[in-house]
Amino acid sequence: MAGMPTVYEPRIPPEDSPARVYESDLAEPRIYLDLLRRHHLELVKRYLRLDPGIFTLDLFITAVARRSYHLVDGFLALFDEWNVIAAAPILRMQLDNLTRMSYVCRAPRADEVADAVIKGMEFRKMKDAEGKRLLDSRLVELASEHHDWIAPVYEATSGWVHLSPVHV
Repeated sequence: MAGMPTVYEPRIPPEDSPARVYESDLAEPRIYLDLLRRHHLELVKRYLRLDPGIFTLDLFITAVARRSYHLVDGFLALFDEWNVIAAAPILRMQLDNLTRMSYVCRAPRADEVADAVIKGMEFRKMKDAEGKRLLDSRLVELASEHHDWIAPVYEATSGWVHLSPVHV
């Protein structure tokens, strides 16, 4: 598409973006978020150069990074269009990335978890070392040990996924 920036170029907000309308509050955070979007690409490139072989964990991590990149990119596009109803649930989806990645990073056999996911197994059908199913609530609980802010943010963003008072 003509005029579309490449994945490495900054996404310049349009004149009517909230980042321009409320510049003093939103311009810097939006610039930072766009920088993080582009940083995803550099991290994956650096990560994949570490070892010439591709392993199951590499595929899993790359899939999470790809999803994360596209979620950030989509959030920016929706934010710039003032579409909070569609943008806000993306935050919840990004927390989904974090909780699953956090679990895999700490799993006793991370390669087995990644392999199961690649073969089609859903986290909610797996169990952790304590025998508890890896439902979203369990993943949030486990991630909260390392990210104390995640539970309240998860709760708040879930309100944007399911029809709730935040939509009224």
